[in-house]
Amino acid sequence: MKPNHIEVQVITTSGAFPAEGFDEVPINQPVKVQLVKAQRELDIASTDGWVVVSGNREIDPSKSYADNGLSGRVKIDWGPREGAGGKVVARDA
Repeated sequence: MKPNHIEVQVITTSGAFPAEGFDEVPINQPVKVQLVKAQRELDIASTDGWVVVSGNREIDPSKSYADNGLSGRVKIDWGPREGAGGKVVARDA
């Protein structure tokens, strides 16, 4: 992995982006950049009201991975705050 980068996989109810493995992105890039790519790739019509969770905490997609305290390899869960009778549950990397 390059210096000042992070490996990211976005998990949604429509699938994962990338489908296998992780994308390497700059650690100072806003999380929302990768979310837009995931939305486009997975053909998700609307993400209104969705939350972004990493580990056991909600993160701010307008902030960078570094500003959200993320590093290394992370899985980001992105989905409705409540759906299918439960809350979004994060999976650890």
